Amino acid sequence: MLLAFRLILVTATLIPQILAAQQIPCDSYYIVQRGDTLSKIAAAAYGRATAYQTIFSFNPGVLSNPDQLPVGVRLYIPCLGSDRQPPKIALEPLQKAGSEKQPTVKILTGAEYEPYVDSKLPEGGFSVELVKRAFEASDNPPAYRIDAISDWGAQLQPLISEGCYQLGFPWYKPDCTQQAKLGKSSLWRCENLHFSEAMHEVVISFYTRPELLDVVKTVDNLRGKRICRPRGYFTHDLEAKGLTPTTMTRVEAESPEDCFEMLVNGDVDVVTVNAETADRVQTKLRISSRVADMIQFATIETLHVVGMKTDPNTRANLLRIDQGLSKLKENGQYRQIAAKHLKGP
Repeated sequence: MLLAFRLILVTATLIPQILAAQQIPCDSYYIVQRGDTLSKIAAAAYGRATAYQTIFSFNPGVLSNPDQLPVGVRLYIPCLGSDRQPPKIALEPLQKAGSEKQPTVKILTGAEYEPYVDSKLPEGGFSVELVKRAFEASDNPPAYRIDAISDWGAQLQPLISEGCYQLGFPWYKPDCTQQAKLGKSSLWRCENLHFSEAMHEVVISFYTRPELLDVVKTVDNLRGKRICRPRGYFTHDLEAKGLTPTTMTRVEAESPEDCFEMLVNGDVDVVTVNAETADRVQTKLRISSRVADMIQFATIETLHVVGMKTDPNTRANLLRIDQGLSKLKENGQYRQIAAKHLKGP
């Protein structure tokens, strides 16, 4: 007797699904198939191939290369925006940092870096809430205060280096095993900072105009090109690829929006920013059809809490952060916090 099978869409609490990816429901698990890419999965889940950073953020530690997905890996597919499912367990209200006693740990962060930090965001952003909850979940949490200033360039030096603040976040960590390739700023981080465990894994990708895809196929093809990355952004990933001021033309725009506008207008050849920002800006400017993602050049960079090696309390403070982050991931609260802040454009 022939049996008629019906595809049953399972939620995250049930068995992972295996789809030949026409549509993937959110709040479910998906098993990676041969030929899958993050872009294809994001397109099947959200109708937008550029939204893959959200999937990456909800699966910390699962993927090591954004362009190569191991067959058989199970990925959680979160919901975006109005499709988001309510949390199954409510998060406890956050304590008011430093309100009951004098803070013993002063922490510095920045502004205008969505979804991680910004005063307009809930709890000040994804990273801010993670730091607060990590401290509160740690053994013997200290009294602390978090301040935000918009001048990222003044944070590590002089405000943290001179002891005005004990910790800062969120900062990218260079690959300190490749110091021979790193520039002055990246070397300073390796030589002077201790880093927490990763708070976030961020895909940093490269974008060009579709008509240039046949021209830019390898990293060597990026040399000599006009590459835009906003002012104040890190450069250690470019340095590791051999992309330095002597091998390419670095264009420092005031914002990611400026970079992408210059790209579609032909004023630069390549834009390189994090995938979440690229998705947000392309959607905002309605230029997705005019931009191509060169994810083969993408890297996974990690954001951390940092403190000076010269501060004898740095290791203890970062250990508290690490303990708290571990607990948040183990009890599922990390995913709930992510769901609160990663809503998509």
